[in-house]
Amino acid sequence: MKNSFNFIFVIFLVLGAMIALISPSFAKDKKANNSVSHLVVDNYIKVATLGQTDQLGYIFADDFKQTLSINSKVENQSKTNVIEFLKSNKGLISNCETTYHFIENNKNCAIAKVIMKYENFTKIEYVTLCKKKQEWKIRECNSNCVIG
Repeated sequence: MKNSFNFIFVIFLVLGAMIALISPSFAKDKKANNSVSHLVVDNYIKVATLGQTDQLGYIFADDFKQTLSINSKVENQSKTNVIEFLKSNKGLISNCETTYHFIENNKNCAIAKVIMKYENFTKIEYVTLCKKKQEWKIRECNSNCVIG
């Protein structure tokens, strides 16, 4: 009887340990994985086009700025303004096809070209990332909308 109890206890202990290792709530921190530049760009696209704002606070550098060029008009936005805008669009899924590729990607800085094709226009963004203290962050985003 005692051996049966010990055996059942060990089985539950092993199962519990396996669940803890496999379960995302135990194994992962809520913080974004910024150890690789392309993961930050992936998270940025999820925020910008899929409204997934969970990682929003982790992808932008403190000195982040955005420049938008639309029909010969140029607007500059601060990190605070961009975050407020993206948070207000939480859950909003953009009807666009998104692709990106790196123009430059070295050990400390990277520039990615993100292309978002909507039905009537295309938005092209040049996203500049820098690595500081082993973490990649977006420092600058320059956007241009092309009608047609």
